[in-house]
Amino acid sequence: MARFVIRHLIPPPPPNVRVNLNAISGDGLVRVESTDFDRPVRIGSLVRIFEPVDEIEGYATVSRVNNRTGLIYLDVVWDSLRDLEPIHVTSTSDAEIVPATSLPHIGPPARLDQPQLLSASR
Repeated sequence: MARFVIRHLIPPPPPNVRVNLNAISGDGLVRVESTDFDRPVRIGSLVRIFEPVDEIEGYATVSRVNNRTGLIYLDVVWDSLRDLEPIHVTSTSDAEIVPATSLPHIGPPARLDQPQLLSASR
């Protein structure tokens, strides 16, 4: 009996490119150098854009490619722009301090290369 394997074809994620949202051409497109892309793009390709100075990310489509100058013109989907997610760091003053006497005594591992489970449910 023959076996068939069905593989789901998942499209690769869109390429990421750093943009300067102040580098807008006269027709409202954002200029990017073709060397800024990690793989070739063509007209109509969806790309993920990010602007690290203002910490903004979003999407754009490739509108024009100028092979002579090496510039790619992106049509930014302005409604897709959003702030980059901030990294949340908890300072030690926010952490709950537990006295060492309230922790169960577990002891060191028999050997340093043998990890030991640290659990209070012993």
